[in-house]
Order: sequence, then C-alpha cells, then structure tokens
Amino acid sequence: MIDSCIIPGTGKSRPIEYFKSIGIDPSHAVKKIVATHWDGDHIGGLSQLLEVAKQSDFVVSGAVFCREFLTLIRLYDNSQFVSGPSVKEYAKILEILSKRGKQPLLAQQQMTIWNRNVGDQEVACLISLAPSSAEVINGHKNIAKMLKHGQLAETNRNERSVVLWLKVENAIVLLGGDLEEVNDKDRGWSAIILSDVKRPKAQLFKVPHHGSSTSHNQQIWSDLLVAHPPAIIAPWRKGNNALPTSADIERIQQMTDHLYVTTIPQNKQNSRPNEIQRMIHATVKNIRKVDESLGHIRLRTKFQKINPVWEVALFNGARKVEGKMAKAFPKPL
Repeated sequence: MIDSCIIPGTGKSRPIEYFKSIGIDPSHAVKKIVATHWDGDHIGGLSQLLEVAKQSDFVVSGAVFCREFLTLIRLYDNSQFVSGPSVKEYAKILEILSKRGKQPLLAQQQMTIWNRNVGDQEVACLISLAPSSAEVINGHKNIAKMLKHGQLAETNRNERSVVLWLKVENAIVLLGGDLEEVNDKDRGWSAIILSDVKRPKAQLFKVPHHGSSTSHNQQIWSDLLVAHPPAIIAPWRKGNNALPTSADIERIQQMTDHLYVTTIPQNKQNSRPNEIQRMIHATVKNIRKVDESLGHIRLRTKFQKINPVWEVALFNGARKVEGKMAKAFPKPL
C-alpha cells in the first residue's frame, strides 16, 4: 500500500474502507506500507492502516528518517512544540512499530522493497528509485537544522519523496510520488534519469506532485516511459492554490493521449444572506465548500501479456482529460 488519505468528514482511512469494499482483509493481505514523504495529503490515515495490517512492514523515505527525526517526534510527544497532523501521524506510526518491536525500512535509490520469486525466477518486484544518496544526506542536514531551530515544518519535503518502480510479470508502473526536479544531476528526477541502472520502460505513470511544472523533466517521458502511457493525476487545492493548473494539463496532454484525473478542482461557494456574508469576510480571507467526494481511477491488466493493455474504470467524478478540457482547470497564479 503506497500512501493514504482520510475520507473527508469521517476521519476514516480510505485504504481500509476500500479494502472492505472489495473483500480484502488487510491484516493478512498488506505486506508493505510505503509513505513516500510526510505531507498530510499522502500519509493521512496510514497509522490506522498500519494498526490493522499487523503483518506489514512500514517503509519511509531514507532522506527523512534519522536520529534527529526521532528526537523531533519525541519532542512532539512531550508537547514542547506545536505540531500539525503530519507529525502526529508519524508519532502514531512510530508508537505502533515500537510496540511490535519493529523499525521502519528506509527507502533510497535502487533499493528492493519487495519481490516475489517463482522457483529461481523473480516475477514481481518493487524498487525505490528515489531518494538519491545525495538527497538522503541533504535531508538529514535539513532535519538537524529543524531540530536546532525548534521547527517541525520541514522545507522542500517533496525533494525527499520516494519514487517507485513496480514490475509484475510484464506489467510495469512508475509511481512518481511528489518528487520535483531541482536541476541537480545528483538529486531529484535528474538523479533517476542519469542513473547507471537502466530498467525497462513503464507502461503506466502516476504523475508526480499533482502534475505541477516543478516536477516536470522531459526525459521522464522519453527515457522512463513508453510512448503515450496512461497517466494519472491526483489534483490538490489549498485556499486559492490549486494543482494542476490549466497550463500543466496542456503540457501533459502533449506527452500522452491517455490522461486521467481523480477530480477537477472547484471553488464552490454557497449563497448566504448579506449579513452572514459580511461576518464571514470580517473573520476569514475566503471560504469554500469542501468537496467530500473522492475520485477513484482503477487500472487493471493481465500481467502475462507481452504488451499489457490497461483497462481503465472511473468512479466518483474521476475523468479522462480530452480535447480542450484544460480550460476547466485553474489558471496559473
């Protein structure tokens, strides 16, 4: 299981509810839980899943987890710092692991997280392509700086993100996490592209960082992916900021004819009496209706086929992006 989110308005872990809906018991089925990085929109509810998935290992970016990070979590437990939901989630995860006598697995470039063999032949594997060694060092320095200054809001978290390459028989998937391009040959997407280890091209792509331009590197599409692969974007909105923008969508449409989004970000507002509206404007900058639907994109294929064809099913407002639909997305700020 890679990343997680909370069902809006319920506090429930979305993966757990999904497993229930398809008749899977995560207490036996889930073997690895991966947190690509520690943004709340990626780790919300992971502690709930780990609590249920008693046989699972927990995998975290090696660029985040270090002695100083553990110290920060302990400081949070002692209430010396005010912290947000991401730190609270990690504190719960570490408490669960401690009770089980387990340590997290630390993902870094070219690490095999999971594999399965039939006889002497490997038929499936999950490999982390990031973070790179340089980013691990950089991340640890940043965590130490946070500890020195008493901060719990890490900067540049996306640069520490795990990127995963999954192969099952002939089906290959590239999961981009939130990794961004930093124009450094030893870090970000450049470190993956320039790696001496070359792997077969992926046929399916989870687009990194909600499709933002900061995660774009043209060679991802030419060197790591087959031509025009199915590509998935999970949009994001916080206040007036939203991803992907219309320009992001237009750019990615040039890379693939098979682009899917879990939703199109909206800024819906309810009409209210003028007196209520004035009270709102006097206390908050803006207000919007929370979209409680969770779009769902399901892709399946037959692993044994030499050139797998992905069957796409869309639920709860998920859409295929076609034609001039980019206009429906927010304009760049």
